[in-house]
Amino acid sequence: MLFQACALVFSLILIAYLIYKGLSPIYSVVIGCSLMIFTNGMDYVETFTSALSTWGSVLMPAVFVTLFGASMGVLYTRAGAVDAIANWLLRPVDRIKNEDLRVIFAILAFIVFRIILGLAGLVNDAVLVTMFAVGAAVFRKVDIDRRHLNAVLVIAGTIGLVIPGAPTQTNVMFSLFLPDYSPTAYFVPRAILMIIYVIFVCLLMLHYVRSDRAAGRHFEPGNMMATEYAEGKLPPIWLCFVPIIVVVITYTFLGIEAWVSITFGLIATLISFWKYYPVESGKSRFGSVLHIANDGVLLIPLQFMLMVLPTMVMNLSPAFEWGVEALSGSGISPYISFTLLAVILVAFSGAGAIPTICTVALSGFIGQTMGMYACVIMTTWSCTVFDSLPTNASIVIQTELCDCPMKKAYPTIFTTTIIATAVVLVIATVMAAMGVFGGI
Repeated sequence: MLFQACALVFSLILIAYLIYKGLSPIYSVVIGCSLMIFTNGMDYVETFTSALSTWGSVLMPAVFVTLFGASMGVLYTRAGAVDAIANWLLRPVDRIKNEDLRVIFAILAFIVFRIILGLAGLVNDAVLVTMFAVGAAVFRKVDIDRRHLNAVLVIAGTIGLVIPGAPTQTNVMFSLFLPDYSPTAYFVPRAILMIIYVIFVCLLMLHYVRSDRAAGRHFEPGNMMATEYAEGKLPPIWLCFVPIIVVVITYTFLGIEAWVSITFGLIATLISFWKYYPVESGKSRFGSVLHIANDGVLLIPLQFMLMVLPTMVMNLSPAFEWGVEALSGSGISPYISFTLLAVILVAFSGAGAIPTICTVALSGFIGQTMGMYACVIMTTWSCTVFDSLPTNASIVIQTELCDCPMKKAYPTIFTTTIIATAVVLVIATVMAAMGVFGGI
């Protein structure tokens, strides 16, 4: 059984390696999952069929949230609402004279910008190019070397996962798999963990900027890919917050299902910015808006499936169950053993590992050795630690947009995401062991 358990881990490493070497994620996942099946003596067709059916039955509500959030993000971008919010947040930077304060304030403004989008449920994939455009503007304004731009984009993506009380991907998935889960529970300690992370990464970025300026490195646009900016008059800033407020009220305060809440937000977005959407040649405004809403979101269900499939196949293996039982019965503190399990699962599946982690938590931890919210907070921060490997598709795309090789950009990503979030994960684990997130 030990061999089969090791084969599962090797299969996950193989998936990451093949993607890193340039093989299509589709082929990489199929090859890795096939190796899991063969080395664990499972029936090939039956296992794949069961894994896919499980994916369809448990994740469709999350897919709707992702799709509607993606449409909302694209509509916000094309109407110019994103540009309006970014301009409003960055306006005070011009009045700050101290260079260190300018850097910190600009990065904080960018993080606040991502929090605002996160409150509306806008998913990372949908606003990737938008975040790049705003990030590039921030770096140009405060003169930061663009090799750090990808790191700040990844920081923003991390923030997009850990915002308490918002319809984030993690909150939605926890709601699906954990009975009586509330995204607003333990709001204050969860917000404190996020603030600790923000302070940490701001100080790290300030260190990098100081070192760059001492070495004579400044912002140079290079051959960064052109990004799409809104054309024409931008909507007023107050109007940009209307759809976001709709989502916050319906989801956070009224407790309406996330996909319904984001549907209300999507409708509010269509109505609020109707006259600001560009009309494409040969199309009516209605036809143009439909095309915009479809833009960039059609592949998201496929990406979601690929993210989750390896953990679904792994969860069907007897070796996986054996490994969980061996670790939980090893005598190690349940908080440490659960964190290790969460990190291992997340390392190669990102937030797609949450369904499996929740199953493990319910079967061996929640109500026995740990409380539900302790598992939730530790899983949330585990999802941010190893979801930033160089094989992450978003990181690869952002590197291309920045015209900066992975080897040059990744050191900053490593310290501001993997190391920084690992530190926060340790703090979260200690807090959980102290009972901050409730008892058994």
